[in-house]
Amino acid sequence: MTHVHEDIGAFVLGALDEDSEKRVRAHLATCPECAAAHSELAGIPGLLDLAVVTGATDDEPLPPAIEERLLDRFARERVERPRRRRWRPRIALGVGSALAGAAIAIALLTLGLNYEKNGGRPASQYRLAFSKLGPAPANASARAGLRTSESGTVVRLWVNNLPTGDVYEVWCDAPGWSASAGTFRVDAKGDAYVILTTAVKKGQYDKIRLVRREHLANGEVKPYDILGAKLS
Repeated sequence: MTHVHEDIGAFVLGALDEDSEKRVRAHLATCPECAAAHSELAGIPGLLDLAVVTGATDDEPLPPAIEERLLDRFARERVERPRRRRWRPRIALGVGSALAGAAIAIALLTLGLNYEKNGGRPASQYRLAFSKLGPAPANASARAGLRTSESGTVVRLWVNNLPTGDVYEVWCDAPGWSASAGTFRVDAKGDAYVILTTAVKKGQYDKIRLVRREHLANGEVKPYDILGAKLS
């Protein structure tokens, strides 16, 4: 049987495209070995959200280098298929346990720092899923983790399957005015993970927009909204 070890990390993180996700999901339903490897990693996204969204203190986010290394370790996780079958579960479980241990350690460290810095009060945090506002690929998507601090809001944004080659900007909107949270570009696959900041806090804005600044052939730049989310 062909296994999907190389895709399990990306599947757990939700980083696969729709077709690949369906393929892996169907395989996990019929392959006990890959299902066991998946179960080792299944709880990781929650720990990542806890560590990534909470941040290291109320004023500063978790260092980007730590976030990138941890996320990259999951996304690039590769479990080589051993020659002798009896070693497979052992290797799969070992890799999963190591990754889980790394995430748990960072999550506990993050919570401990926040608890101490905030006098036992956790940092304000919330998550958003974006929907389409304008022209965008059918499989385009975005989600964000937002954390309120004394200086404003830290925005951690994941986007997938956006058109490449253009600049994107995140806007926080309130009736009558808007504040930018920054700009970014996507990779060759149309994906990106970025950390942005804005001076506005929750309660001062009620919507977030993702704006594409499309570079036209005549040299002009055409901005238009593509994805957005409302704060509850």
